[in-house]
Amino acid sequence: MAVALRLTHAQFLAAVRGNYGCWMTSKMKEAAKTMKLFEDAKQGADKCDTQETAMINAWYIWSLTSEFRSVDTKSNGVCKTLAVEMGAAPDVDRESRTTAFVLTGKLREVMTAKQVPAVTVTDQTVAAYIDARRDLGGIVVIDAFGDGASVVRNGFSRKYGNQESTVMENIISVLQVAKRKQMPVFDVVMGANSTWSQLSDEYTPERYTIIKPFQPLFKGTDDYVKATLKTIKDTGVSYLVVVGWDANQCVAAAIFGAEQIKPQPFIPGLVDFGFDVVTSRNLLGANVAGELESKWGWPHIGPPPK
Repeated sequence: MAVALRLTHAQFLAAVRGNYGCWMTSKMKEAAKTMKLFEDAKQGADKCDTQETAMINAWYIWSLTSEFRSVDTKSNGVCKTLAVEMGAAPDVDRESRTTAFVLTGKLREVMTAKQVPAVTVTDQTVAAYIDARRDLGGIVVIDAFGDGASVVRNGFSRKYGNQESTVMENIISVLQVAKRKQMPVFDVVMGANSTWSQLSDEYTPERYTIIKPFQPLFKGTDDYVKATLKTIKDTGVSYLVVVGWDANQCVAAAIFGAEQIKPQPFIPGLVDFGFDVVTSRNLLGANVAGELESKWGWPHIGPPPK
């Protein structure tokens, strides 16, 4: 059944104070055009599903741009409201979802921008999900280091949804299952930093330290990138569970890659190398009270819990 939008195409254009013109980027034009095509198809019941899919895809792509955020601000949130309603950028209520979701990776030969992986939302915690799987997975712990105050500052003491457990406690529960199942752990840190002992004490003996030179996991020399990929692939894991800090920066860059200021090339992420990624909001620290924002690559992770 087609999505219901509270604003028409004409009202959307009026809200953003303009219509087709040179000031609109091609991505915004496509978003506006597909919204009109969807509206026409819905009224005529002609190819509505096809036009709905095209609209959602166009709006998701546009939602990743700085233009979207700028226009959304100037229109008092109209753009984000519409994107959320159609399921293109559903940032609302993401903080209350604490079940595991799986991002399906796809190996790409040409990597020039973030891909939008298929998403499967489960009704299990990540600990229960990996415990039920029979294939071998690995745990990627990203940037879980710092002084005592950083546990609070980096969001590891926060609780999401209706849970009584903190991000730190949730990660420990995942590591304990991984330890029992002898899953390899990839400990990702910057420079000489060491992961908090609360977490590293729960690691399996099969522990691999990856010292990254920059915030994105795969930013570095060709030798560094090849060695990092080899370290992960040689363990034979079928999927990776990603936990750590910061949800919308280092973690997002590790999973989805990072787009840089041109002419610097796109930095690929785990999904670009074909890895399936399992994670949850309650396993990711954040030093600001932010959502899992689409602009950092987070795709639709399912409707809000009932």
